[in-house]
Amino acid sequence: MSITLPFDSDAALAQKWKSPGFALGYRARRARQFEAPVRGIRRGETVADPEEVSSFERWRQKRIQDYFGSRQTPPRDARDGLPVLPEDTAETLALRYGASVERLAQALELENRGLRSKARRLVLCGRIGHRIEHQTNSAACDLRFFELYFCREKYCKFCGPQQFREQFAKLQAALPSIVDRLLCDGARNSREMVIAKLDFTVPNTGRMPSSHEVREFHRKMREFWRLAERLVGLKRDEYGVVRCDEIGGSNSNLHAHCGYVGPWLPQKRKELSALWSVVWIGDRRRKRELIRAARKSGLGYLWNLLAPWEQRFASIKLARNFSQALAHALQYPLKFIEKSSPDRLAALEKTFHRARRISTGGAFYRVKPAREPGDDTKLEHQFCPYCKVRLQVVHEQWQPLSVLEKEHRINLRIAQRKAVRDGVLAMGASP
Repeated sequence: MSITLPFDSDAALAQKWKSPGFALGYRARRARQFEAPVRGIRRGETVADPEEVSSFERWRQKRIQDYFGSRQTPPRDARDGLPVLPEDTAETLALRYGASVERLAQALELENRGLRSKARRLVLCGRIGHRIEHQTNSAACDLRFFELYFCREKYCKFCGPQQFREQFAKLQAALPSIVDRLLCDGARNSREMVIAKLDFTVPNTGRMPSSHEVREFHRKMREFWRLAERLVGLKRDEYGVVRCDEIGGSNSNLHAHCGYVGPWLPQKRKELSALWSVVWIGDRRRKRELIRAARKSGLGYLWNLLAPWEQRFASIKLARNFSQALAHALQYPLKFIEKSSPDRLAALEKTFHRARRISTGGAFYRVKPAREPGDDTKLEHQFCPYCKVRLQVVHEQWQPLSVLEKEHRINLRIAQRKAVRDGVLAMGASP
């Protein structure tokens, strides 16, 4: 006995395979028909949501949520907001919470350059904090801790060097395995592989560059590597590069220091400098002519075809190992931050406002260090350095440093360093 099903029923559609797009379109049309107040259909009648009847639709919605959900800003706890009123300035906050004369001078220079939010955060850096308590545990010690607020600005005299040290440790942990793979793969393919220090310069305009000019510098750097891939014969997975921008200690010359791992790059006849000069030429016709000449006659003749005002310089030197190349890229900001005046630091902060100073490319792009099972280094507060009981932040408004010190609380960062030092001395090792 056979049953004839209506053509427009879901069961009839199930008998013959249709694409998911056809099924979704069919149900959307049916939904519009049921919602229309015609043909004697009541407004209360509805059809089933495709998400309820289609496993494909449920899977698709889940993938969309997973992809875009991580990019949405999570809801913020109001207690984590800084104790700043709309009318507050750097000077009023410095009077309220206390700040050194040098830090206040830098904050005032930031305000004069239009960076009001950064100026207020700079004044509050190290002057407010959160209470930290032990979780309920009979083995917990009686010590009470606090954690200071840090502004995390590029040219704060404390946060700036700290960020570069953290970045160096992160890259040092994540990239050596990639470096070994690149060297082994290059040797297997009979390529001459090198670890080198690269520097890229542009003419000094006599004034501090703007953040727009810094981002344009980054765009030209990416264009340089795309052009090198085409003309030198590189593949993007055959080399890795780490870049850090820098401006000299007492000048306005923007340049970049890089650590490079990959195939040998020609520079005996200024080939790299010629490529770096070509990407800065604004005339597209002139740029295409030079690229065609480089393909026809070789990169060695390209530098002689450039006019003096078109020339930009790049240098490359061999490094003993990858650690030396990485240190070459990241060591200069640490040196200049400590020796610069407040006015100079504010000018540098304005230059690199909303600009990424450190970036990676090639095989190093978006490489993350592998975590061992049970590794809790990413936890915000981990454990007590003495009794090893887990710590937790007391969610409340930020408290002034004077209030936390009156409660006889200990700076958690200092306690952790002291516990490590005491442990090393207890084992009899040299500090």
